[in-house]
Amino acid sequence: RFHQYIVDASGNGKLKEIYDGIIMTLTMYRNTTLVRGNSLEVSLMEHSRIVNAICSGNPVEARQAMIDHVESSQRRMHATQDD
Repeated sequence: RFHQYIVDASGNGKLKEIYDGIIMTLTMYRNTTLVRGNSLEVSLMEHSRIVNAICSGNPVEARQAMIDHVESSQRRMHATQDD
């Protein structure tokens, strides 16, 4: 729901279209990666950083926090595939 809220709040139709097209795949990977180690806690901390940046009106930090979250999520996903 967090990701859907961010997409909806962005008001970006193209982003919504892309997100809607990949949500099933993302959900599959989330279900396998977030149950490993401290992945859920890390992801929640990343979400908190994103929310804090948005709420403080800092688009540069929000953008960087989102990039960092995506990259971190990708690393967790690839680590799962390597197992």
